Amino acid sequence: MPSGATWHSELFRRFCSPSLIPLPVLFDDAQALALAPYRKFRHFVYHSYGFQADWERMAEGIDNLGGALGAFKSRLDLYLNTLS
Repeated sequence: MPSGATWHSELFRRFCSPSLIPLPVLFDDAQALALAPYRKFRHFVYHSYGFQADWERMAEGIDNLGGALGAFKSRLDLYLNTLS
């Protein structure tokens, strides 16, 4: 199990291609790239840099969130269907 300051990044990478066997590949290269800004945003908010927020840049991420979430849900559904 990942630990330390970058545990969340390591956990994410374990589900990327190539995955850490026996974990499924939930994020292909395109999805991992599309999700990178959201992971950076999480870091930004978590460390309370809110006073430096670039609202125009954040709006772009919010506008694209539906597509990123939809792609993840599709990939997860495909994996869950293999378990049935």
